[in-house]
Amino acid sequence: MEAPGRFDSDTRLLLRMPSWLGDFVMAEPHLAACVRALEEGRLASLSIVGPARFLELLDGTCHGKLNGAADGREGPVRRLGEDGPQSAWRGHDAALFLDGSLRSLWRARQARIPVRWSWYSGGRWALASHGHWPACAGGAEALHLGSRSPLLGPRSRHLPRPFGAKCGELLGAAGITPASRAPKFRPTARGLEQARKRLAALGLAPGAPFFVLDVSARANSAKAPAAEFWALVVESLQASGAPQLVSLTAPGEEGCGAQLKELATGAGVHVTEPPPDLAELLALVSLAAVFLGADSGPRHLAAATGTPALVLFGPSDRRHTADHSAATRGLSAPVPCGPCHHELCNQSGSNRQACFWKISPVAVAASALELWRACQGAQAP
Repeated sequence: MEAPGRFDSDTRLLLRMPSWLGDFVMAEPHLAACVRALEEGRLASLSIVGPARFLELLDGTCHGKLNGAADGREGPVRRLGEDGPQSAWRGHDAALFLDGSLRSLWRARQARIPVRWSWYSGGRWALASHGHWPACAGGAEALHLGSRSPLLGPRSRHLPRPFGAKCGELLGAAGITPASRAPKFRPTARGLEQARKRLAALGLAPGAPFFVLDVSARANSAKAPAAEFWALVVESLQASGAPQLVSLTAPGEEGCGAQLKELATGAGVHVTEPPPDLAELLALVSLAAVFLGADSGPRHLAAATGTPALVLFGPSDRRHTADHSAATRGLSAPVPCGPCHHELCNQSGSNRQACFWKISPVAVAASALELWRACQGAQAP
């Protein structure tokens, strides 16, 4: 090591990627920086740890070309599932954690990895050898910080900063600087084939424009609008002459699509049944004219493929993901209880999910159409 904890040409690095899809996508530029460092001889080897189904998304990127050694076999780059054997973690000189997990840090310590870079919050300081505390706000408490616990009092005052900025600071302190914070993903050939077969089965002509509408959400989740909200958006889109709509569902969340199908009237709304896997999902959003959905993993995939996206920020703080591409726009409405980041809405009556309902469905449809037409104009010769 050139300096305490900093990586050099002898470093065998284990990079722990996030376990949430959106964070995984936003961390891609930092993975790319590590791959570049390996190619340039500034690392000895690189092991990428993360959910196996997320790691498959790398097959369509430049990182996939370096991944002839998959499933933990020897090679300059290895992909290791997050639940892989402890033995696969041994033999590394350093580990860098972008997942914020205590369990991952503990596994690295058990594997005797001497240098462990991590953020110090959440008790991780006790297991990390290097890192820093997240930036915190100073001064008086700001307005509109959302609801708080009556027992614990005010919430953490960590600054609401883009996840990519936090990753870049941690990686930079270890000696590697990302060239960009913009993630880039490309669909695989298999994913494109599945997506095109799906679109044909739904009756869409090859090359016909369509909007992807992400209605997937866990039961009673506050982090996505209700099916009734999406039905009003669909009604307004149809009345305004929008292209056909392909409604995304996710495994275990098929009920959202069924509800929309029941509520939405008229032709031109297609529900993906059964739900696509991640490879097909990436391909579908890459082929779409516009992506429309709440602040969730699929919208990050849309941005990473360059698809114009309109994102609805309900209980989430848009500043946490402010690294938007020029083709990504966001809609939000200030409410006294938000942004709360809660999984379940603790409001009742007319205030329930007010963070979404105060964003007019008519305004959502108009903004999506405006984004589509603006991008069409930008592509015109």
